[in-house]
Amino acid sequence: MDCAGSTGTRSLTVDLTGVTHLASAGVALLHALSARHRDNGTELTLYAPVGTPADLIMTLAGIGHRTARWDR
Repeated sequence: MDCAGSTGTRSLTVDLTGVTHLASAGVALLHALSARHRDNGTELTLYAPVGTPADLIMTLAGIGHRTARWDR
């Protein structure tokens, strides 16, 4: 993931549906990726269904994300 959209010059959607554990290294990566996209004015969409481990951790860490599917 650090390669795809790592410069923040392209919009990127990350589907975290299958994530069962999100450690501090993953949280730090998502924060950094969010900052790159914010600084460059490009869209970063993080998706984690309600109640999943990724949803709970990102909510606690204050990482903005979607809980509703974007393709429906």
